[in-house]
Amino acid sequence: MPQFIINVSGLDMLKLVTLFRRQRRATEIAHDLSIQK
Repeated sequence: MPQFIINVSGLDMLKLVTLFRRQRRATEIAHDLSIQK
């Protein structure tokens, strides 16, 4: 059963990291666009 808990928390961690990277990438793109203007 402990294995299951570890897997779930690991999955949540992966989701958080993916969300964070996506948000950061969107910020970088917006920054690049503002520089081009």
